[in-house]
Amino acid sequence: MDGDSVLGNIFRQILKRSFLSIINSYLDPSKIGPAPSSKELWSVLQSIFKDLDAEKEHFVLLVLDHKNTVIGFKVISNGTPTNCPADPRKIYGAVLAPEWEAEAIVFSHNHPAGNPKPSEDDEELTRRLMAIGALLGIKVWDHIIMGHERFFSFADNGLL
Repeated sequence: MDGDSVLGNIFRQILKRSFLSIINSYLDPSKIGPAPSSKELWSVLQSIFKDLDAEKEHFVLLVLDHKNTVIGFKVISNGTPTNCPADPRKIYGAVLAPEWEAEAIVFSHNHPAGNPKPSEDDEELTRRLMAIGALLGIKVWDHIIMGHERFFSFADNGLL
């Protein structure tokens, strides 16, 4: 598939999602489920991260449906002990995959050193990803940083 057809496909997905998002919220906003709690999300994420190399950072995407049920996940990237690339194009390319039709998403990555406190880079990335989600009409519920037996939720700390 050449670059033009890939971009055309992404553009069509963006238009479709924006249109459906507007229509769905106009017709019946009560059909959108309640936001998942950070503890519920942490539980799901623990089961994913336990199978990944704990000595390296990993960036994981959770995909949710209109009822805010997790319908899938994708390990977006694997990094080093202190860094993990998180390219917004790769992240939202996965979000727009036709098999998911994501209504909402959650971002997560781990800090192998154990302290889940976000860095300035983590906060900047989250702001950028939130802006892209808003543009596409996809709700970003949270960005959770996994530490050793604890986590940091951007939503719980008012950073979304």
